[in-house]
Amino acid sequence: MPPVGEGRSLRRVVVAVALLGALAVAAAALATDDPVGTLRQWFDQVLEATRGLPAPLFFLALALLPLTAVPIVPLYLLAGASYGFAGALLGIALVLPINLALSLLLARKLRAVAEHMVTTSGYRVPRIPEGEEATVILLVRVTPGAPLMLQNLLLGMAGVPAGRFLLISWVTEVFIAAGYLMAGDSVDAQSPARMVGGVGLIIAVVLAMRLVRRRLKARAQSPEADVGPT
Repeated sequence: MPPVGEGRSLRRVVVAVALLGALAVAAAALATDDPVGTLRQWFDQVLEATRGLPAPLFFLALALLPLTAVPIVPLYLLAGASYGFAGALLGIALVLPINLALSLLLARKLRAVAEHMVTTSGYRVPRIPEGEEATVILLVRVTPGAPLMLQNLLLGMAGVPAGRFLLISWVTEVFIAAGYLMAGDSVDAQSPARMVGGVGLIIAVVLAMRLVRRRLKARAQSPEADVGPT
C-alpha cells in the first residue's frame, strides 16, 4: 500500500483538478448574459445526446469510461436524468461488476510488473495481512474524494481477494450511486422534492462513510489490532 502522505497528496491533486474544471465551466457560463440558463442549456444538450444512445451502450460506457480516469459522478447524474432512478440503479448494478473486474485485472497485471521489478533488488511488494482484507476494502471505499479507478487500483495492487473485493465494492458503490441518481432524476423532472431527497441521500452517504472510516481507523489503531504473529 502507498504511504499515507502520498495518498493524501494524490487526493489533493485530484480534488484540485476537479475544482479547476468546475471553475472553468462556471467562468464560461458567467461570461454569458444568462449563466443559469446557459448551464441548463448545456445540461439539456448533453442529456439529449445521452438519450440518443441505446441504453445498453450508455451503461457499457459508464462501466468502461472510468477505466480511463473519467469521473464517474457526472455519469451517475446523467444516468439518473436519462433513465430515472429505478432504471439507472438497475443498469449500474448490472454493469458495475464489469468495471470492477477489469480494474482488478489491470491492477493484478501492474502488481506482477511491480513484483518483478522489486524482487530483483531483494524486496517484495507488501500484501494486506490475512483476515484484514474486508476492513481495508471498506476503509478505501469510504475514503471521500478518491476516484473509483484509483480505489480499484490500490485495492487490486494490494492483493485483496477477488471475491471480497467484488462483493464489498459492488454493494458500497451501488449505495453511493443511489444519491447521485436521485439528484440527476430530480433535475430532469424539475422536482424540488426529489432534489432535496437526492441531496439528503448524498449527505447521509457522506456522513455514514465518515463514521465508518473513523471506526475502522480506530479499530486498526487499537492495541488488539497490533497483536499477531511476528
